[in-house]
Amino acid sequence: MSESLPKPESGDRPFDVAGASGPRRVLWQTVVPVWLFTIAQVVVILVFTAATAGIWLPIAFGLATLLAFMLQLAVPTTPGHVARLGWAIGGSFVVLAIPTAAVFLTVPQVQIGG
Repeated sequence: MSESLPKPESGDRPFDVAGASGPRRVLWQTVVPVWLFTIAQVVVILVFTAATAGIWLPIAFGLATLLAFMLQLAVPTTPGHVARLGWAIGGSFVVLAIPTAAVFLTVPQVQIGG
């Protein structure tokens, strides 16, 4: 007797949600806003505080992480919570890694104690 595997129920995949909203809607509601918020922070930091961007970029990552947690807690779906949180924070890290590297390679750093 061959038994087939059960079909995955709605909510078994990271971005899947039961109901009419669909998996992509949860992605757009919880992950993409964090990436857009991070991009906006990078633009503001580089435009207004280019000389001290090395201080502000880690703060921007902290704010993006807090926003990611808040958006995940706002969605009434627990399946895939960790995966969506990982995508949101990982994407923010990638978005911030490029300008952080550029700032540390181009802006002269302040010497402490010397």
